[in-house]
Amino acid sequence: MIAQTANSTANEFPQINPDVCIVNYYTNSGKLGLHQDKDESESSLTKGLPFISISIGDTAEFLFGNTRDKDQATKINLESGTSVPEIHDTFVVVTSLLIEIIGKKYRT
Repeated sequence: MIAQTANSTANEFPQINPDVCIVNYYTNSGKLGLHQDKDESESSLTKGLPFISISIGDTAEFLFGNTRDKDQATKINLESGTSVPEIHDTFVVVTSLLIEIIGKKYRT
């Protein structure tokens, strides 16, 4: 099933040769505090080559926006298997990001 999904959506993503992968594992009460990602170059964003978030495991609350106030940030829930490639235009101005685990359904 995963292979079928990958094959059917492969043409939706730009052709890229990624050279970095970061995987974070969070405990039941885990979170990633407010921070700013600055490694994406303007030229890679212009070409449509953003960082791509792929969520695996527990549902998490993903906050982003041009603010340090998490109450003012845009919030979306990322469930296991969610990818967020369309969000790259926002990351040109992003100044904060927060991920908080909401559920425990995949914890062992």
